[in-house]
Amino acid sequence: MNLALLIPRRGILPEPLPATPGDIPVVLLHGTVSSPGNFALIAARLRDEGRRVIGVEFGHRGTDRLELCLLDIVTTLERELEPGQRFDIVGHSLGGLMGLRLAHLPQFAGRVRTLVGLGACFRGQPVAWNPLVRALVTAVTGPSLVQLMCDAEIDAPIPEGVRVISIISDNDRIVDPSSSRIGEVRWVEGTSHALLTLHAEEVARALADGAADPHGISDPDDIDQDLGATGHETSRRVENI
Repeated sequence: MNLALLIPRRGILPEPLPATPGDIPVVLLHGTVSSPGNFALIAARLRDEGRRVIGVEFGHRGTDRLELCLLDIVTTLERELEPGQRFDIVGHSLGGLMGLRLAHLPQFAGRVRTLVGLGACFRGQPVAWNPLVRALVTAVTGPSLVQLMCDAEIDAPIPEGVRVISIISDNDRIVDPSSSRIGEVRWVEGTSHALLTLHAEEVARALADGAADPHGISDPDDIDQDLGATGHETSRRVENI
């Protein structure tokens, strides 16, 4: 039995806006043992901007094997999106990795405009586990966590034309920052891994930046860049990796 599925869900997404011709929706991808409701504040903030959001629940709350998680996401998006329609992604934890893998699929080539990661485990979580511990973790939480906690870093190239903005907390005790550091990195202070989905203003700003001219990416030496008030104290450090 996957005991992790007994953990209560958190949050409820607001009613999404209807699809309109030429819109670029935002796809929300949750982490392990999570669900779309974790993005309630982000979804409400984007709805206020007139953005349509698509909350995707996948892989028995992200506990299935990674390939099955990805298949669930593909199936949902093929139903929710028009053929060839472009979209943005916000991915928390495992959802960031799933978003990156989605962008590499041939049927989605050129369709992902911006991928915003929130404590995203783009490179997995390398850890040395013996077979007995792996079997126990799989029984309790499902196989995805064991796949993420691999023997070596997962390669994380960024597909052509995709802008990745990774939001990382200096207080993340679940996903090591080294796993999240791809694309343009923005730091926030004091937020735990689970609560990174409360940074609605940060995410809205990142998506707006992603929609802007790609030549407008911030200089990594611009220490005065205002990352915005989010209810948490925010650092003023931006890096391009």
